[in-house]
Amino acid sequence: MLKLITREEIFQRSPLADHYISDSQSEHRKGDIMIDPGNIVKAVDACDHLQPYHKKPPVLNDFAVIAYPAKDRKDYVTNCPVVLGRFYELLGVKKIYVMDELKYNLLKFPFGIQERRAAFKQLIEPNEYCEAFELSVYDLTTIFPLIFYSSRHSVPIIYLFSAESSLDIAMFLCDDGNFHTSFPSSERESINAVAEVTGLKIGDIQICNTYYTGLLH
Repeated sequence: MLKLITREEIFQRSPLADHYISDSQSEHRKGDIMIDPGNIVKAVDACDHLQPYHKKPPVLNDFAVIAYPAKDRKDYVTNCPVVLGRFYELLGVKKIYVMDELKYNLLKFPFGIQERRAAFKQLIEPNEYCEAFELSVYDLTTIFPLIFYSSRHSVPIIYLFSAESSLDIAMFLCDDGNFHTSFPSSERESINAVAEVTGLKIGDIQICNTYYTGLLH
């Protein structure tokens, strides 16, 4: 089930998210940041985690882009979350943290249509603020269709970090509809094998040119 959680709790629990977000935010120390179209914030307001808590960072020395080869938009929305959940399951990941790179109220996410925003609000009622959540990989089928085809672009749409798992795997959903994935090189063989079993395509950044689901259109 979806469980609201603070970013602070995630950083304290997860060296993976702790160092990944800290490293990412260090690139935004000064100036303005565009979070969404028309939503520009000061780095000093959005960057809440420039110094990691955990001394030893996880080893993330390999990278791949993972794509679901959808036949059409309906196929993508319906089946991509199912396949991604199965991908995590076969890797031994049962729970994930979902959050933004920056400190951001996810209720302000540009869902694209009001029906999706209303559906998201129902999931977190009676809260008026949501900055991150923990969920079972099976609940991706509830959350992800709400954020697909949003109006967010030019920045990662959402981040996912493995939780309570021996495997450190970090992903972000890009506006091409693919998952940019970082992990230890020692896990490359397993990740390739599981991607093949689940029907996902895996490769370098060129995957985004081959499998483009047009999340903005």
